[in-house]
Amino acid sequence: MPTACPFCEIPESRTILHGSTTFAIEDKYPVSEGHTLVIPKRHFATYWEATASEKLELWGLVDQVRERLLQTH
Repeated sequence: MPTACPFCEIPESRTILHGSTTFAIEDKYPVSEGHTLVIPKRHFATYWEATASEKLELWGLVDQVRERLLQTH
């Protein structure tokens, strides 16, 4: 039986940024101040399985997270 995906169960209210194929949340147990997770909406085992557009959006969201952190921390 497959294990439930912990990222699929994240309430939308925790989302701080989102795109059509990705979203970002603040980590519940941050390793450092501002620790944020950028998560693809589609399941795949490795980064290399992401489509070109998913990779582009993932890194675009990373840039947005950085800008948000620069403004808030």
